[in-house]
Amino acid sequence: MEELEDAQELVGEFGADNRAGIEGTLHRISAIRNRKGFIVGLTCRVGRAVSGHIDMLYDLLHYGKSILFVGRYLLLVLHTTLMLHFSSLMMI
Repeated sequence: MEELEDAQELVGEFGADNRAGIEGTLHRISAIRNRKGFIVGLTCRVGRAVSGHIDMLYDLLHYGKSILFVGRYLLLVLHTTLMLHFSSLMMI
């Protein structure tokens, strides 16, 4: 239980969705709560940047149309990374 408390202190406060990010990374920590609302466990999603995939789709951003990604599991894993990168390009 002491390790859990130490981890909570390092992560900081969890939002209403029981999630917290680690600043400067794409990692996300989710809190597992019991019925009384106490944190009894943590899960970690390790995010990573994948380079080179946006270049082949970059021109599609300028059409102003919808883009549908369909594919096997690998593409589904990358879709969040692609969307985050697309949105950052749109802000430039």
